[in-house]
Amino acid sequence: MAASVKTWCRFIAFIAANGLALFCVYLLVIEPSLGLLTRQQGEIEQRTRTLEQVRSVIARNRMIASIDPGQIEAAAQRFLQGDSESLLSADLLKRLRQAADEQGMALNSVALLPPREWFDRRLVGARIEFSGSTKNVVNVLSSIEHGSSLFFINNAKLSQARSPDGAAADDAVSAVIEVYGVTRWPES
Repeated sequence: MAASVKTWCRFIAFIAANGLALFCVYLLVIEPSLGLLTRQQGEIEQRTRTLEQVRSVIARNRMIASIDPGQIEAAAQRFLQGDSESLLSADLLKRLRQAADEQGMALNSVALLPPREWFDRRLVGARIEFSGSTKNVVNVLSSIEHGSSLFFINNAKLSQARSPDGAAADDAVSAVIEVYGVTRWPES
């Protein structure tokens, strides 16, 4: 019986020693290796995202480089030009007069409106009055709203035009509109 207990004690000591050795190998070799592999995998994923961002920037820069400078200049001309409030207002009024002149109409009254802010952009405004045939008034409004300049009609009041004797004129419309133009981005 004493020999049997010694054998079992030796067997238990052998298992305990081997288990302790395996635990030490795990703590000293496997755990640090797994941590290193996990960190490297995280770095690879981060660098993959960075590489995709760099590829995106390169593709965007190639697209920008391929744009014709004339297109850039044409796009810039959609914004009101001028370095001061008075130059911006003058550019707005000039463009509004051109839109009316293209339809053979004259502006009856022009008044500047206070500037506005919209999505961190400055808008310069004017209130204009004009009258003419329905077709010409529609064409002027369309050229303002859908023309090459970035103009927005804020308020519009249309009414039947009156003749000098006070009678209603056939196919004549009087319009009072508030128009705002978008200024270009400040150069920094």
